[in-house]
Amino acid sequence: MPADLPRRSSDVESPPTGPGGTRRRTALVLGLLAFLVYNANLRVIGSGDSIPARFLPFALLQHGTLYLDPVLDQARVDRELPGAYWIRPLANGHFASQYPVVTPLLVAPLYLPAVGWLALHEPSDLRLARVAYVMEKLAASAVAALGVAWLYLLLARRVSRPTSIAVTLAIAFGTTTWVTSSQALWQHGIGELAMVGALWFASTRDPSTIDALGCGLMCGILAANRPPDALLALPIGLLLMLRRPRQAWAVGLGGLGPVLAVLGYNLAAFQRIAGGYAAVLDAGFMSRSGRLEGIAGMLFSPTKGLFVFSPFLLAAPLALRRRPPEGRGLDLACAGAIALLVVGQSSADWRGGMSYGPRFLTDALPCFAWLLAPVVEAAGPALRRTLLVLVAIAVLFQAIGAVYYAGLSDLRIAGPPTAGYRAAWDPANFPPWVELHQPRPVLPILGILRRPSFRPRF
Repeated sequence: MPADLPRRSSDVESPPTGPGGTRRRTALVLGLLAFLVYNANLRVIGSGDSIPARFLPFALLQHGTLYLDPVLDQARVDRELPGAYWIRPLANGHFASQYPVVTPLLVAPLYLPAVGWLALHEPSDLRLARVAYVMEKLAASAVAALGVAWLYLLLARRVSRPTSIAVTLAIAFGTTTWVTSSQALWQHGIGELAMVGALWFASTRDPSTIDALGCGLMCGILAANRPPDALLALPIGLLLMLRRPRQAWAVGLGGLGPVLAVLGYNLAAFQRIAGGYAAVLDAGFMSRSGRLEGIAGMLFSPTKGLFVFSPFLLAAPLALRRRPPEGRGLDLACAGAIALLVVGQSSADWRGGMSYGPRFLTDALPCFAWLLAPVVEAAGPALRRTLLVLVAIAVLFQAIGAVYYAGLSDLRIAGPPTAGYRAAWDPANFPPWVELHQPRPVLPILGILRRPSFRPRF
C-alpha cells in the first residue's frame, strides 16, 4: 500500500465531497445511468431460480397469498414442465417457491402499476406472462440501480467525489452487478442492496440507536433473503455490537425481525426451518470437489473466477495495509465477510448453475468497493492506469454477457457427469469467448414480444 495513504483515526472517513445536495444529485445521475444501461439489452437473463420471484408479486397483490397456486401455470413456464424444480408441492396441497420469499416481497410495490394495468384488461395467461417478464426486468434493474446510487453515497463518506464515482461505476458495470443482479430477480439484487445498507449504518461516525436498528435490519434481510449471506452479515453486525455495546440489543432486534418472519413462513409452509432451501441440499447441490478447489475455482478459474471476470478487485486487499492499523475495524469486518462467504460457498457447487460469471460472490461486491475506494484514492499514476485498464477489461466481459449470453458456456462448463470439474478449469470454455462466438447473437426484442418466459436449459 502506498505510504501516502491518508491517516485516519476512526473507521469512518468523511472527506469533503461537496454539499449534500450535490452528492444526492450525483447519486441520482449514477442510478439513472445504471438503470438505462441495465435495460439496454431488452431481455431477462435469469434461470428457473428467478421465476418464482417473477410471479409471486402478482399472487401477493392480486390474491393475497405467498403460494404460487394462482400463477402456477405461468410459473411452470409452460404446462409441459409440471415438475419444474423451482416449485415445491407442499403437504397442505399448495405450491410454493423453492427459494426465500424476501425478494418478491420487497419488490412487490414496484408491481402495483402492472397489477393496476392488468385489472383494466380481460384476464389472459399470455398477457400475464408477458407483463411478468417485463416487470421482472424492470424490478431487478431498479433494485440494482438503487444499490448503485446508495453505494456512491456510502463511498462519498470515505473518499473524494471523483474516486467515489469511479469505484461506483466500476462495480456497477465491471462486475456481476450488471449481468446478474440487474437482469433478473435472483436474490443477489436485494443482497447487494442490503449489504450496502448494512455498511451505511455501520459506517456512521457516531451510530445512534436508529443506526444500530438499521444495521441489524439490513443484516437480517441479508440472512433471510439468501441464507449463505448470513456469513456476510455476521462480521458487520458483530463489529457494530463491539463498537457500541449498549446498542447491541438494537442490532440484534433489527436482525431478528426478518429472520423470524422467514423462519415462521418456512415452518408454516414446509414444516422445515430451512424451507425450500432444504430441497437444494437434498438434490445434491453440494460440491463434489474439495474445499480448496472450490475456493480457487470461485476466485481464479477461467470460467467462474471473480478475479478473472473483475480483475481490478485484486487491488481491494491492499486496503488492509493501511497505516495506522488501529481504527480500521470496518475494513477488517469487510475482509472477514468476504473470506467467510468464499469459504462457505466453496462447499456448494461453486460453478453456480446456469449463470454468467462468479454469481455466488455477487453479494460481497459492496465490501470489495469499501476496501477498494481508499486504494484508488491513494494510488499513484502507474497503479491508476493499471486499474483503469483492468476495469475496461471487466466492463467488456460484462457487456458481452449482457448482449450475447445464452447459456451455451454453461453447457460446456458442466461437461459430462463423469468429468467432475475439469471443464470449469478449461480456458477454452471462458464464457465471454464462448458466448461471443455462438452461431447467432441473442435477439433481445424478440425475448419480450415473442418469448415472454425464459425457458431454463436442463
